[in-house]
Amino acid sequence: MSGGASGISSYLARSLVPFKPRLIFLGRTALDTAINSTKTASVPLPSEEKTSSQRTSEIAQTLSDLRSAGIETTYYTCDVTDLKKVRAVMGEVIKRYGRIDGIIHGAGVLRDGFLSQTTPDDLSMVTDVKFLGAWNLFSAAEKTGLKFFVGLSSVAAIQGNPGQTNYAAANRMMSALIRYLRRKNTAIQFKALMLPAIEGTGMAEDTEVRELLKQKGVGYIHVDELAELFCRELFVAPIDDDWVMFMRNLPSVKTAQINDTINPLTEGILTGGTVSFSCETLPMIEEISSMDIRLGQMEATRSFSLENDLWITDHKPLNFIKYPIVSAVMALETFMEAARALYPHLQVRGILQMRFMDMIQCPPGVSRLCRIFCRRAGASSGETLCEVSLAAQEISPTGRLTDRFTPHCTGKVILDGGNGNLGEGFHDFPIRLDELQTPPMDHKKVLQWYEDCSGLDDRYRVMDFLDGAGPGVVRGQTTYRQKNDFANLPNAQYQYSPYLFEAIMQLLVFYTTATAPTVRQAMIPVEVKEMRLLRKCQTEEQIVVEARMRAEDEKGFVWDARGVDANGCAIMQVYGIRMQKVLE
Repeated sequence: MSGGASGISSYLARSLVPFKPRLIFLGRTALDTAINSTKTASVPLPSEEKTSSQRTSEIAQTLSDLRSAGIETTYYTCDVTDLKKVRAVMGEVIKRYGRIDGIIHGAGVLRDGFLSQTTPDDLSMVTDVKFLGAWNLFSAAEKTGLKFFVGLSSVAAIQGNPGQTNYAAANRMMSALIRYLRRKNTAIQFKALMLPAIEGTGMAEDTEVRELLKQKGVGYIHVDELAELFCRELFVAPIDDDWVMFMRNLPSVKTAQINDTINPLTEGILTGGTVSFSCETLPMIEEISSMDIRLGQMEATRSFSLENDLWITDHKPLNFIKYPIVSAVMALETFMEAARALYPHLQVRGILQMRFMDMIQCPPGVSRLCRIFCRRAGASSGETLCEVSLAAQEISPTGRLTDRFTPHCTGKVILDGGNGNLGEGFHDFPIRLDELQTPPMDHKKVLQWYEDCSGLDDRYRVMDFLDGAGPGVVRGQTTYRQKNDFANLPNAQYQYSPYLFEAIMQLLVFYTTATAPTVRQAMIPVEVKEMRLLRKCQTEEQIVVEARMRAEDEKGFVWDARGVDANGCAIMQVYGIRMQKVLE
């Protein structure tokens, strides 16, 4: 990353933490390690107004923050207009890491002034950093395994700006170079990001500049928004969009409107915050009502019905309820999809503090509208957390929908850049055969249990057989199958493997059947402390599910459980799942 680990570049670097990169920063400022890295300017200053001490302090703070987040960082004093120096630095990087995956060219300088007052040095200094700097960086790294090259350009490259002829030309030249390089190197992703005025840092974060741009009707984009848009553009946007302009509003110009109609979205497409999603990739999200990238929050809706949600008909686990209900596994999927809609460039890795407070019954011919709220809830150790809640439209005892919405479940979704793990796992797993005291239940007996004791049918009859149970332990096996769960979405995709979690919950219910066969009671999940996912299950994959009890009281049991593949590797681990007793 050129640009010295300060200003906009520092925010973009922090946005990459979930992907666990190794970051190399290039900047003209010599980093004085004697400066206390915790002392930074209390008020953000424009790049051109920062003193050497302030800039050094900001760089040191950025490096410290990234290292605290577990990111390996290195800073080199390097003028990107100096090809010899750039090649020397790149050589050290290759020697150390063996490759360079990507370059983010954010370096830039200002020498503003009217054209009549601009000297040749004023022109060349500004253009060299942008244009020659980009060429030097690419030339030194093009044979190092490069996957992407991003240049931070400016809207001035498109619309110009009074007093910034050199700056507009520099960014236009760099953007043209990036487009040229893309055509010559189709295996590499190239993007020129035309940045508008940025609030929070950068060259336009100045009181006088802000007032001037306000009078011109220019809308700022907050630097936190930019960081999110940057990740979306880098990881999920079309690769052939080599010029991208982020604008709060377009400038007022004299134009003739040729076509004032707005084409509706193609059927089966969701849109949210510059990214469009296929409904089949987010089958549990019906409509995104609002999205605020800066604040990190989104509202969406989903209507559950027997007609569209084919899986609901098979899920009536309690004899005393009148209608089938929305399953816990699909509620989790809804939460995960909401988090992915807010962070499309990240991957779901699990959930935290999931609470199921009420059931959502689905009578025939009734569509149960639900409101989904998702918001950013912090980040740690390279993971991003989203807090999600789901509230369902209430239904009267006669089956009439009311105007009230009641919260039914809450929780947090864990996301990262795709390098997730299951942590240390359970020290007292796997469950040993000598711990099992009850006889096994073969597939025929399991099917009989489904017939006699459960309202679960077809796709929710996920258990193949039970190996047995013992004091506080139980183990069984499942074969992962997934059918067409939606009438209108034949190729729906899930964020995780819901029927594996269903198998784990059913295993805990089977424990009661195996250890107390004369007691007729149902078990329902009310809380999951944490779930971790390593990968999705493969169709027809055979998986061992096992659980160990951690606590028991008069209301129910608390378990740790997991699903393990044929190689003994955990696919899913569930910590602190509380199953509550429900007497029938």
